[in-house]
Amino acid sequence: MAMSTHLRSMLALVKKGTGEEAIAAAVVLGALAPKDKAVVDTLSRALKSDNPHLVLASVRALGQIGSAGALKALLPLLEARGELQETGAMAIAACGKVALPAVKKALKDAPFESRRVLYSVLANMKTAESQRLVLDAFYEDNFEMVKMAGRALRSALNTMNEKERIAATKSAVAFLKLKATKASRGATNSTIIYLGYLGAPTAVPTLLPYTGAKNPRATRKHALGAIRNCSQAGVGLTVVKKLFAYLDETDFEAIVQPTVAILNRSVIPPALEKELQRLTGARHTEVRQFALRKLAEGSTKTSAKLLVQSLVSKDERLRRSAAHAIKRSPKAPELLLPLLHEEKDVDQSWSLVHLIKPQASTLPPASMKSTMQKALKLLEKGDRRAEPLLHLCRFSDEDGFYKSFRTLATKARKAKKYKDAERYLRLVARNPRFDSDARFELSIVTLKAAQAGKTGSKEQEDALSNLRRLCMDSGFDLPTRLKKESRFLGPEGLYALGFHFAESSGPVRKLGASLLQSLVKKSPRTKIGRMARSKLNTEGLS
Repeated sequence: MAMSTHLRSMLALVKKGTGEEAIAAAVVLGALAPKDKAVVDTLSRALKSDNPHLVLASVRALGQIGSAGALKALLPLLEARGELQETGAMAIAACGKVALPAVKKALKDAPFESRRVLYSVLANMKTAESQRLVLDAFYEDNFEMVKMAGRALRSALNTMNEKERIAATKSAVAFLKLKATKASRGATNSTIIYLGYLGAPTAVPTLLPYTGAKNPRATRKHALGAIRNCSQAGVGLTVVKKLFAYLDETDFEAIVQPTVAILNRSVIPPALEKELQRLTGARHTEVRQFALRKLAEGSTKTSAKLLVQSLVSKDERLRRSAAHAIKRSPKAPELLLPLLHEEKDVDQSWSLVHLIKPQASTLPPASMKSTMQKALKLLEKGDRRAEPLLHLCRFSDEDGFYKSFRTLATKARKAKKYKDAERYLRLVARNPRFDSDARFELSIVTLKAAQAGKTGSKEQEDALSNLRRLCMDSGFDLPTRLKKESRFLGPEGLYALGFHFAESSGPVRKLGASLLQSLVKKSPRTKIGRMARSKLNTEGLS
């Protein structure tokens, strides 16, 4: 078939175009990958160009074409150096099966220095046969050659797709099962390490037997490390049960540490909960921490009790692990409540509350009721330990907390315990439901407490400020509300409001005048009445 005009123009540019034109043409020819001999010959001659960028572009294009002629031009590059050799190796690998016989022949008699690039070519071919040629290097006595082959296989992983990884895993598993491999400790360990880099969960059953105590320490360490890499989502029940036995071993670095890493990702079945409880007393701190973390996922009170007991461990790391685990345990918070009730130190009380909060929604109503009662007793005594308990009650049920303290405030007001009513309302003052009516209620009970000398001047001033704001609120009829509460506030309370309001301006001043005038009208001869008249005269409101 005659060559197209387009191809002829590309070849002409490679031969006689400017540097950039020639490079661009070589890139296009690589993308088109035509098998024409003229194209291969032109690109092969370009390998002798003085322009290094054109040479590299031509090498890549020949690799993309992948014909026997292209391979013939590329093979000498195995003896090149630096970037040209690396690019040439990748191009030869891209030729695939066409290149395999030649590379295999070159490998047979290749000196040590040349094998690195040959292993790289074979690994990047990503076929079962080419991979086997690299894996065979694991049998070598020369450890440097073994490492060279391993690096080539790992490097090829960067460009593998999922299908190629699956195929590579199958080849490596098959190689591991060979009698020759089993007879070679070095080949066994190297293959296990490679399987770990491949990271396929399907390799775990093959790797598991190599973790057993009958194997050499290094083999067990590599097998556990490989399983860790192959089990990002955890391992199944069979593997979990086998690995649990390793947690009691003395070799932490090689056996226990990787085992804990694997089990941390895995679901531990309820059948092993007693074993986890036992492991809270294991020799290794990391194992005890692991046991606490997994016990937090359980639902028995015995497990929760162990978590709580670990809070007072002499091991600081274990205490931190227990605290972290308790936050995820559905049963532990209920066991912490009695400790919270009896705790004498306010800082420790806060620490306990922060541990309980993440699971506060699981606490039974009866437990929260007793916590509220304890908090109220402490609140009445002015004990700061009431604060963390109240915080927990509010966090557990904010609406219920609000309703409870509004009810308590109403009862306290009826019992003429105005300071208590003020205190209860202040505890819910930041609740979104604390509306204008609630602010009015807080203000008047505060003023009433002030009359009895049971609240501070700051609180009294806050109450007056609140009422001034309510007076300016068009949605709240303050004069009518004050009229309804006139008996509750009494002449003294009304006078105090009138006195302060009269010194303001606008609607507030007008309301102050109205309050003072009503006192004068109702009680003109009393002391309060005379004081009200005097204030009206002073302010020019009479």
